[in-house]
Amino acid sequence: MVVKPKISVRTPHRSSVRAITSVVMAAVELLGPGQRRVSRMQLSDRADGSGQFLEVVFTPGAAGTSRVQLWTSQRTSGNYTRRQLQERELPLAAPVAVAREYPLLGQGEGRVAVLTGGTENTVRMLSVGGLTVARPVVVPGQARLIALRPESAEVWTAHQGALSQLTAVEPGLERVVGTVPLRLNQQAALVGLHFSADGRTAYVVVRNEEGATERGVVIVVDAVGRTVRTTIPLGGTRPLSSALSTEGSLLYVGGTTLNELNVASPSLSYVDTFTGVPAVAAIGLAFAPEVLVMQPNGTRLYWPAASVFGLEEFDVQGRRVVRRISLPRFMVPQSYDVTPGGELMVVRDAQGQSAVHLDLETGQTLDVQAIPAGISVVTVRP
Repeated sequence: MVVKPKISVRTPHRSSVRAITSVVMAAVELLGPGQRRVSRMQLSDRADGSGQFLEVVFTPGAAGTSRVQLWTSQRTSGNYTRRQLQERELPLAAPVAVAREYPLLGQGEGRVAVLTGGTENTVRMLSVGGLTVARPVVVPGQARLIALRPESAEVWTAHQGALSQLTAVEPGLERVVGTVPLRLNQQAALVGLHFSADGRTAYVVVRNEEGATERGVVIVVDAVGRTVRTTIPLGGTRPLSSALSTEGSLLYVGGTTLNELNVASPSLSYVDTFTGVPAVAAIGLAFAPEVLVMQPNGTRLYWPAASVFGLEEFDVQGRRVVRRISLPRFMVPQSYDVTPGGELMVVRDAQGQSAVHLDLETGQTLDVQAIPAGISVVTVRP
């Protein structure tokens, strides 16, 4: 049975940056297609036609270092072409994951935190303006996920296996400031780490690899008191990916769900963060969402359709896949991110070492360029 997600009308606690961006995007969505396109370009482009956003790419370099590149985009006759702004070799050993937050457009630099692995296991803050990194803060062991805690200076990492905990780091103090034991079994896999807009609550999405009927849970954490508040069972849903809705009222979980025949079927589920009640939004999808990307205005979700070289676009209000966006053939996506205004998706290819700009209004591929393999993130240009 397909259940319609409840759309909350309560006013959540939100930072001023996200609130203003949401208001701008809501106004843009009310315009017609032509005016909407103009407004989107004004939101994302500088006066010289170059992008307001940056792609930050991390490529492993010599021992203990990474090559970090900054790319922006030049728009000519409606097309985007990448332009490299800067490149430096930085002391970042084996980057594992990156977390970022968008500042208000044109109002300075947003935070970017880099989680490194290998034998280092550290968190470092990156200045995208100067392309420099702060001193490393060592975390207790290998971490899988990283997230910036809103309304605070903290960066959190999530650990699985024998360590099984959350670690809170304050880079300015150059130390760990707290931990939260998760007490997961050794086989449990961490899928997602998300924060409410006010930074007071964290959500950890966990896959139970050994579970026959209880295949996943969401752990709700009091981020201020550093304690587990509750655990929400996901029942027959086996999570592979997760995304928090723009206003923070719904936590989406992509993966598979047991259907009426007790067969795992590709699905999208959600948890109401106010009531703690899980439900299935759609089952019997063509592809299990292994990655979830949220449109900044909160109206669409995207996930890869790898075997047909495409992306599925899901309408969260209509609870259905409305479009499949084609990717260049033989592209093996490594990472996905959406620009701050929501007009473009940047898809990076691990196999061919290329990157693609997709116009999310038309589904058109605007630009394909060679770019080194490695993890990447999109942020606002300071």
